[in-house]
Amino acid sequence: MEIKTLRTFETFISVSKTLCLSRSAELLDCNPSTITRRLKSLELETGCSLIACHSKVVELTPQGEAFLPKIEDLVNRYREAIDSIGPCANLLQGEVVIGMHQPAAYLLSELVLMEIQEKFPNLKLKILTIPPRYMSSMEGCDITFTPIQPTDKDLIARPLGSAREYFCAATDYLARYGEPATLSELANHKLISTLFTGSETKCWKWNHANGEHGLIDIKPNMTVDSHQISTQWMLAGFGISMVPERWLSRITQGGYRILFDSQYYVERELFAVYRSRHYLNDGLRMLIDHIARVLQSSRLKHRPLSPTGQL
Repeated sequence: MEIKTLRTFETFISVSKTLCLSRSAELLDCNPSTITRRLKSLELETGCSLIACHSKVVELTPQGEAFLPKIEDLVNRYREAIDSIGPCANLLQGEVVIGMHQPAAYLLSELVLMEIQEKFPNLKLKILTIPPRYMSSMEGCDITFTPIQPTDKDLIARPLGSAREYFCAATDYLARYGEPATLSELANHKLISTLFTGSETKCWKWNHANGEHGLIDIKPNMTVDSHQISTQWMLAGFGISMVPERWLSRITQGGYRILFDSQYYVERELFAVYRSRHYLNDGLRMLIDHIARVLQSSRLKHRPLSPTGQL
């Protein structure tokens, strides 16, 4: 694959995630005109309109929606092939201070950070667990991984991927209060909200397996800033909560169900946040690229869950 072609594919993927040409230009360290030129080149090559721009609104066309997962898979496989022949180990060395909220620290440690530590023994990782709402200061951190896009314009937030969370309730709770058949019936139930942003105390953004999505107003009985705690209270029968997909098959305690036949879920984005693209050295850039590829590859391997959380 020519580097020029790879950059064009990466540009399309970035724009499809950010839905903003200027934001993608910042993330890819190029001019907005370069983004536009690459997209037009790709559309000429495919013979299809992939990105629609209406005034300040950018969205994928149906052809773009169909094209995106195939291009993501292609780029991921190319990057994995490059990794397999041995990246420059001397680029990843010294100390890197990473700030993350607790669920992200657990996920990334398991998926990629332990592997990176073994592959690059000269790299010293320092991981700080920080509540997401305090991450925007970047105090003491080289980089943070967070589900919240910062409002500070001096910070860069690069989308890394997303993870699913499912509506879950203990069987004891369902025996007492009944099982909701529709999302609107959640209004009649006790809810436990995992608080990352203020909006999550008012609504949940849901997705359906058929591609539909929307918002549902909520009035939670409890809010916490940790999935571990919300899952603990859910298992104890205190209400319905959102549980990350990767946690479900590992809950040793039985007696819970995934609601709505696993068809409804919340898609939680994860961002790498740093001060500016000029701040990144080659090692940090390589670290972020590798984490993004692993998360995207893991997401592409998603399989439907049974109501008891098994794959």
